[in-house]
Amino acid sequence: TKLIADVDIEGRTDAEIKEAAAKNIDVLSEEEMLYAATLTDDNAAKLKAYEAAASKYNSVRGYNNAGVILAMEGKLAQAKAQLDKAAAMSKDAAITNNLGVVALMNGDLATAQKYLSALNTAGRSAERQLVQGQVDSGRRELGRCRLSEGCHRYARG
Repeated sequence: TKLIADVDIEGRTDAEIKEAAAKNIDVLSEEEMLYAATLTDDNAAKLKAYEAAASKYNSVRGYNNAGVILAMEGKLAQAKAQLDKAAAMSKDAAITNNLGVVALMNGDLATAQKYLSALNTAGRSAERQLVQGQVDSGRRELGRCRLSEGCHRYARG
């Protein structure tokens, strides 16, 4: 016996997703919202898509990715709030890492080390060593910054 199926897969094109994201993002599915963010270099548009996915679908990826964009924009308190929502929903190492990076950007080395040390699970020791080097480097740089007034970027991200 032979089974032959003729299937039409219906979906939106990249252009249709971009247009919907700009004009009426609520018509998009969670995956389309998350994908829409990859179709642009504009952080405001990315944030809009991620926040829409988080709001409409309670998307852990939406919260996490919104947190990353906010951190990149230097909005560290807002970034942490989004990442905390993601962390409450998932114990994914990427979320823990992002919380550690935001803490490091805030100059909170103890909290950064707490989050980043949690990544020391089986198979991650090389990553942890790299991250620990970054924390140590950040600690040294932050110490230098406290000696001068030209290091405001560390306080704001």
